[in-house]
Amino acid sequence: MQQDSLKFLEGGGEMGALIRAHDWSGSSIGTPDQWPVSLRTTIGIVLNSRFPMFMYWGPDLVCFYNDAYRPSLGVNGKHPTLLGQPAKIFWAEIWHILEPLIEQVLSGGGATWHEDQLIPFFRNGTIEDIYWTFSYSPVIDESGKPGGILVACTETTEKVLAFNKLKESKTELEFAIDAAELGTWDLNPHTNKFIGNDRLKDWFGLDPHDEIELDSAIAVIAEKDRQRVADAIRAALLPSSGGKYDVEYTIVNPRTKIERVVRAKGKALYDENGVAIRLNGTLQDITDETVARLELIESEQNFRSLILQAPVAIAVFKGRDYVVEIANAPVFELWGKTAEETVGKPIFEGLPEAKGQGLEALLDNVYNTGERFIAVERPVYLPRNGKIQKTYVDFVYEALKDSNGVTGIIAVASEVTNQVIAKRKIEDAEERARLAIDVAEMGTFDLNLVTDEVITSPRFNVIMDIDESPEHDNYIDRIFPDDRNIRDKAFDKALKTGHMFYTGRVLWRDGSMHVIEAEGKVYYDDEHIPVRMLGTVIDVTKQKDAEDELKRFKFMADNASDIFMLLRADGSIAYVNSVALDDWCYSEEESLTMNVADIDIYHDDVTFNRAFKKAQQQNIPQYETLYRRKNGTVYPVEINMVSLMLSDEPYLFAVARDITDRRKSREELVQINQRLEIALEAGRLGSYELDLETGIMFCTPQCKANYGLDKDAVFNFPDLLSVMLPEYQDVVQKRVNEAIRNRTVYNAEYRVAWPDGSIHWINASGKARYNDMGKATQMVGVTFDISEQKLLQQQKDEFIGIASHELKTPVTSIKAYTQVLERMLTKKGDTLEASMISKMDAQLNRLTSLIADLLDVTKINSGRLQFNYTVFDFNALIKEVTEDLQRTTKKHTLIEQLQETGQVYADRERISQVLVNLITNAIKYSPHTENIILKSWIENDEVMVSVQDFGIGISKEKQSRVFEQFYRVSGAKQHTFPGLGLGLYISSEIIKREGGRIWVDSEEGKGSTFYFALPVKNDKE
Repeated sequence: MQQDSLKFLEGGGEMGALIRAHDWSGSSIGTPDQWPVSLRTTIGIVLNSRFPMFMYWGPDLVCFYNDAYRPSLGVNGKHPTLLGQPAKIFWAEIWHILEPLIEQVLSGGGATWHEDQLIPFFRNGTIEDIYWTFSYSPVIDESGKPGGILVACTETTEKVLAFNKLKESKTELEFAIDAAELGTWDLNPHTNKFIGNDRLKDWFGLDPHDEIELDSAIAVIAEKDRQRVADAIRAALLPSSGGKYDVEYTIVNPRTKIERVVRAKGKALYDENGVAIRLNGTLQDITDETVARLELIESEQNFRSLILQAPVAIAVFKGRDYVVEIANAPVFELWGKTAEETVGKPIFEGLPEAKGQGLEALLDNVYNTGERFIAVERPVYLPRNGKIQKTYVDFVYEALKDSNGVTGIIAVASEVTNQVIAKRKIEDAEERARLAIDVAEMGTFDLNLVTDEVITSPRFNVIMDIDESPEHDNYIDRIFPDDRNIRDKAFDKALKTGHMFYTGRVLWRDGSMHVIEAEGKVYYDDEHIPVRMLGTVIDVTKQKDAEDELKRFKFMADNASDIFMLLRADGSIAYVNSVALDDWCYSEEESLTMNVADIDIYHDDVTFNRAFKKAQQQNIPQYETLYRRKNGTVYPVEINMVSLMLSDEPYLFAVARDITDRRKSREELVQINQRLEIALEAGRLGSYELDLETGIMFCTPQCKANYGLDKDAVFNFPDLLSVMLPEYQDVVQKRVNEAIRNRTVYNAEYRVAWPDGSIHWINASGKARYNDMGKATQMVGVTFDISEQKLLQQQKDEFIGIASHELKTPVTSIKAYTQVLERMLTKKGDTLEASMISKMDAQLNRLTSLIADLLDVTKINSGRLQFNYTVFDFNALIKEVTEDLQRTTKKHTLIEQLQETGQVYADRERISQVLVNLITNAIKYSPHTENIILKSWIENDEVMVSVQDFGIGISKEKQSRVFEQFYRVSGAKQHTFPGLGLGLYISSEIIKREGGRIWVDSEEGKGSTFYFALPVKNDKE
C-alpha cells in the first residue's frame, strides 16, 4: 500500500489511528488503497470534523465514525470492536428502526431529518434510552449514485430528560397546590394589581373573572389584622428583608361573612436596582388548625391546672431526657426540691440523688414499650433536711402518647414511709419472737384449765418425748417420778399468782435423762377464775454439761503445738491455750478480759460480725493476718477457723500458726515472679503474612528473631516446618487447615530448634484472608517467643505443689486433735458433742479434698498425673458412686436411668473422680430442688454419661469457661457456692487423657446437664 494513497487517513485522532490499524482485507470494500475517491474524501471530512459524524459505505453498509461521535458509544459497548462491521451487525438491536431510513436515502428519497428522536441502543453494559437530533444524507460515488450515507448527529438525551422533568415538576406543583387547597397570588408593586387563582377569589368573595386591587384585598382582612398585614407587605418589598413574606391573619368573606384564618407565604423579586417588581406566593386556610391549636392550649391549661391542684404528687416528664414539664407542690415536697431546681430540667439533673436506683431503667421501659409500671412500697433514697434518707413510695409511671407514639411520662406518687416502717416494726417483733423461740429450741403449750386439754408445739413433744396428745395427764406422766412433786407445787402456786416456773427431769423412752425448765402464765375470766395457761419448755441438759465439756476441750488444746482460741460472737476470747499465753506474754487472768482486737491488728468489729454469722452456714477460708504481742512486736500468722456449737452457744474455733519463715520464702518467690513479668514485658510480637498457595512468608525482623534468625534470612512456611520439632508438625498443619475451613482464628503452641541448637516455645496465631470466590489466599498473624512464660508456668505449678503440701501439715494437726476429741467424747457417752466434733471433722475432709485438687492440678500441668487402666463394668461404677453420695445428702434424690453399657477400659478411680465431681456440683448448685438424674447409654461407639440438675444453671456466655482452671461462679453467687474452681478442670483433663470428650448444656435459672463420653474401645487397651 503506497503512503501517498493513504494521506486522507492522516490525523483523525483515535479513530484515524484505529482505521489505519484495522485489517480491511476481509471487508466488502477492500483495503484503503482500493477505496474510491468519493469514499476517501468523505472519510477525510468525517475524521477531521469536530462535529459528531457517522458513515455507512458499500453494499454491506460498512460503519465508520469519528472521535466526536465516539463518546456516544459509551464504555463496555460497541467501541472499538464493531468498527468496519456491516450496519446490520453494528446496530443489530435497532436495525428495525434504522433500516427504513437507510432504504429511503439509498433509493433516492433524499436526506432525512429527525429531532429529539428516541433511539435506544447497547452501551455501558446495557440497553439505554438515548435521544438524538440527526440527519441521513446520501454520499454520491463515482457512478453518480448513492454509495453511502453520511450521518450528522447530536445526542440530546440530557436536554430531553431535563425538559420532561420540568414538565413533570410543573404538573406536580399544580397538583400539590390543588391537593393542598392553596390559594395563589401575584402582586405587582408598581400597579398594585393583585392576581389570584379561583380558590383565593372565592375566599375573598369575588367571581373567577374579577380583578383584585390591593386595597380591596386588604379590606377583606379583619380590621385587627390589616395594619399588621400591610406592614408585612411593605417590609417584604424592602431588599433588607430578603424578600420573605410570612404572616397569619383572618379574612371575612364580604358575601357570606364567613371568617377564615389564613397563612400567607411569599417571596419578592427585585430588579438590578434593588426595586421590588413582583411579590407572589400562596395562601393556606389554617382555620381548623388554629381552632385545634387554641383548643389544645385550653386543654393543656386545664390539664396543668388539674395537676397543680391535685392532692397527690404528680409530675409530667417530656421526651427521652425526661424533662420536668409540670410538677405540683406535693411532688416538690416528696423530692425535697424546689420548682426552680427541677422544672425545665431533666429529672436526674434536677434530682441527681435519684440516680443509680433503677428508676432510669423503669422510665426507659415505659417510654420504649408504652406499658404502665406500678411500684408498691419501693425504697427510694431522697434528700431530707440536707441528708439522703431512705423513703418508701407507691408510684405509677404512665406513658403519655400522641399520634406519633410516646412523647413523655406522667408520674403519680405517694410517700408511704411511715406506714412501711410501722408495718415492718410489727413484722420484726413477730419475727423476733418466733426466732427467739426457734433459736432457744423452746417448746410451747396452751393448756385449757377448764377442760384440761392441751395444745403443744412439735418441739414441746420432742422435749417431753411423747407423741402429740390432747390429754394433759399424758404429759405429766413423762416427768421423772421424783420430780413430779416439784411440778405440782409450782402449778398450784401459779393458779394463785398467775406465774409458773420450775426445773425438773424427764425420763425418755430410750432411758436417757433430760433436764427441763418450764415457765407459764395464767389467764383469768371476769370472776378471776383461772381458765388458760400459756407457756414454754426448754431442754437445758446441755447447759448443765457445759463446764465438763469446756474442761475436756481445754485439755486437748493445752497439749497442741499451735495457738488455739475460742471466740464468742462479740469477739471476746472465751479460751486460749497455754501456747498462746506463752507466745503473747499474757497471763491466764488477763486473757479472760481480752478481745480478738487486742491481738489481731487488722481486726474490725463489722468484718468480724459478718464473718461470725457467715461461719454458721459455711467454712471460712484460710487467711493470714498479723498478731501483736504484749511487748508490741508483730508477727504474721495463718488462721484456720471453723464454727462450733458448745452448750447451744455459737463459737469460732481458731487455730493460728506462726508463718514468719514461710512468708519470707513467699516474698522471695514473689520477687522472682515480678522479675519474670518484667522480662515478659520486654518481649516483642513478630508478625507474618503467609501466601497459602506458594508457601512464601513475609516476616518482620522480630518474627524471624523468634525463630533464632537474623532479619535478612529467608524464612518461608517449609522453613518453619523444618525448624519445628516433629511431634508438632502435623498438629500445627491440622489447626491451620481447621481455621481456614471454619473461618476462625488459628492458634497453636509448639517448640522449635534454633540454629544454635537451643529449643524455644512459640505461640502462633493467625487468620485467613479470602478472595471473592471464598478461597483462602493468605494467612496473617503474629508469633511470640513464650519460652519464659512456659518456665514461669512450671514455677507456678511447683509453688502450688509446695503450698498444697504445706497446707497438709496444719490441717493434719487439726484433724488429729478433732479425732482425739471425738473419741474422748464418744467414750464418755457425750454423743451429741461427739456428733458436733464429727461435723468439724467433715469440714476438715472438705479442706483435705481442696488440697488434693490443687495437687492434681500440679500433676496435670507437669504431665505427672498417673492412670491405671483396667477393664470394669461402667454401670456398676455409677451405682457405686451414686450409693456413696446419696448417703451424704438427705435433701436430694439421685435418680439412675442407666442403659446397658458393658465393660470399658479406663482408669476406674479417675472416672470415679469425674463422676463424684459432677454429682457433687449438681447437688451444690441446686439448693432449692430435689432430683439429680444420672443417665448412661451407648452411642456411636462411645459410652455416654449425663448428670442433670435443676438448679441455678449457667448463662450461655459463661458455659465455654466452666472447664477452665480456677473458674468459679462470679457476682452475687460467688460466696453462696464456694470452691477453688478446679473440679471441672480436673474432670475435663481426665476425660481428655482418656481419649473422650466432656461438655455442658445449660440454661440459667433452669439447671444444667453435664455430659462426658468415652470410647468403647480405647486406644490404650
